Amino acid sequence: MALAFAILAIATGIGWYVQRPIARTFGAKLGGQALKAELAQPHPDMERIVQMMPEAIFADDSIQNSIANSPLSQTEKMVATALWTSLHEGDGFEPSADLLYYAHYVKPLRYANELIGDHYLETDEPEQAASYYRREAKFADAREARAKLVRLYVAKHDRAGLRALAEDPSFRGSFMPEHKLYFAASEHRWADLVAPLRDLQAQLLKPVPMALAAIAGLAWFLVAWQMIQPPNPFGFRTIVPVLAVLAGMASTFATLLASIWMEEMFGLSESRELFANLAFYMLGVGPREEIVKLIFFVPFVPMLLARKSRLEMLVVAGCVGLGFAIWENLLYFAQAGPVAAFPRFLTANFFHFVLTAFNGLALCDALREPRRIPVFAGTLLGTCFAHGLYDALQGVQELAALLGNSKLMAMPAMIVFMLMSLFFFRKLQTLRDGSTDQLCIASTLVAGLSILGGAVIIFAAREMGLVPALVVLAVTGLFWVMVVYMFYWQLGEGMSIGMSESGQRHAA
Repeated sequence: MALAFAILAIATGIGWYVQRPIARTFGAKLGGQALKAELAQPHPDMERIVQMMPEAIFADDSIQNSIANSPLSQTEKMVATALWTSLHEGDGFEPSADLLYYAHYVKPLRYANELIGDHYLETDEPEQAASYYRREAKFADAREARAKLVRLYVAKHDRAGLRALAEDPSFRGSFMPEHKLYFAASEHRWADLVAPLRDLQAQLLKPVPMALAAIAGLAWFLVAWQMIQPPNPFGFRTIVPVLAVLAGMASTFATLLASIWMEEMFGLSESRELFANLAFYMLGVGPREEIVKLIFFVPFVPMLLARKSRLEMLVVAGCVGLGFAIWENLLYFAQAGPVAAFPRFLTANFFHFVLTAFNGLALCDALREPRRIPVFAGTLLGTCFAHGLYDALQGVQELAALLGNSKLMAMPAMIVFMLMSLFFFRKLQTLRDGSTDQLCIASTLVAGLSILGGAVIIFAAREMGLVPALVVLAVTGLFWVMVVYMFYWQLGEGMSIGMSESGQRHAA
């Protein structure tokens, strides 16, 4: 614990040193200083100006003079002035008469139609938005408007509209890998899913999420290594868990392919409603991920059956689940951002480890003794149920309303996690002889999690400032305490009792 506090204190100091002056940056945006600075440039970027104007909510009327005196072209000044008027004359953005007029010119002015399309998209009028985006898309440099139109058609599942855009040469650069995935899935060209999905996976490899995912994965992997008790540095118990982690990382690709296929064939998709989301996760996500992870564990089964060690079966299977979680965390970073993804590092890595460990051990037992096939089937159903329940309870808005407090939303998911972990360590105690342990597993976990927390502080301070970084860490503080306490109890004192009993049996 002293080491953990020292690591976090050092990380806080580094975070203070590298932090971004967030208050000054926001103040410059909100007060319009950044906008005025851009307008005063010798060659102002009209696209940046359009993006910065809605942020300058506290700017005064001198912005209009800055526009008039800027080096912008006359038509750009007309659109910029109309946008400023649209933002400040009403309650929120409402297209002014001038902006509408410029959009409906015989030769419309650049950005006018796109801005009005954005307005209709915000007011949930997709047909109107699509109409204005199509008009804006006629400009050669209107790449963002074309991308917005493609995303709009994908959201509407408008296959005819997407096919028409795909035939337009000007839209070729507007189709991202996720759009190509949608095309292939909607036309049941399953083999064509591989290339765009590979491109999407490559986009996940960014420095910050990779560093955090690696630190979190390594912390749990060191715990797994201590569980399996390798007798030497280069033996089966040292090398095979590494291969199992790599297999688990590869299994995420197959899982994504399966998820696209299931969504297209069965219409299963995520929802904000509690019961719809339960169906999605418990009938789709849970079974899909557990079965795919188990398939990627199968190549290790012949070796494990030959060695006849149930401890190896349990931990090697768990390492497949750990590898899956490491790569899946990168996906969560890309989709939801670090604030939403960070709490997963405390539970998701080990949760996947536990579920796959149960399934892998049950599969090996069933192959060794066919009479245990019903036990394997029951274990797989139970882990799929727990997995689906855990995911569904973490992200449903309706559940927050039922509980009356959004902060309690994740508590049921934590209960599922802790129960499964408790069952796992009870199973581990029956398989493991701790008489030769040199290090406390809980100490390894505490050190690993403190390094992860320190890395989060440093990276978040660099992006957001130190205070917001500490807030991000504090929000998950309760889960840190719960997880660390549970592991100390189970792997410290709890395992000590098991060690003593196993040591006595060994001595006898």
